Amino acid sequence: TSMGTTSAMGTTTSMGTISEFGPDRIIIRSEGAADPIRYSSSKTTTYVDESGKAVSVESVKSGVPVTVYYTKTGDGMVADKVIVRKVTTTQQ
Repeated sequence: TSMGTTSAMGTTTSMGTISEFGPDRIIIRSEGAADPIRYSSSKTTTYVDESGKAVSVESVKSGVPVTVYYTKTGDGMVADKVIVRKVTTTQQ
């Protein structure tokens, strides 16, 4: 049984806000999920903005809304691509 995420052969997506980010891990709080979701990242993980342009890893940090494209491998989930979404809060 699936837990609400659909997957066409391989890649699945998940939306949320980054709660922790490191060289080999991305932890996001997903909309509608009680627990944070942990992904591993690798040298092949790409980080882009909503228009598909590459963004620096430095712009990926706690509190940033993202969409993670990931592949399930054994017990873990490996992030293939992370889309950094625009923060919709207005800063003054």
